[in-house]
Amino acid sequence: MIKRIRSFVNIYSSNNRVLSSIYESLLPETLEPPNPQRTWTKILFEKDARTVALEINSRDLSSHRAALNTYLYILNSVVKTLEVFIRSS
Repeated sequence: MIKRIRSFVNIYSSNNRVLSSIYESLLPETLEPPNPQRTWTKILFEKDARTVALEINSRDLSSHRAALNTYLYILNSVVKTLEVFIRSS
């Protein structure tokens, strides 16, 4: 029986403004997860390491998959938005 499933997502960039945008976009979902008894997440913005680190923990596979998909969807949306913004600047 699985007691806990854990995933790590590390996002690296030489641009701290990009990382800050990613961190600020993911933070609300980590502070108020839909079901904290089944899935909980930690997020860190490490400016010196130029990294946003996300740790996702779940009690079951379906909750873990849902949480991981949510974070990756948000991340993808932020990156696409930043790409458009950077190209238009």
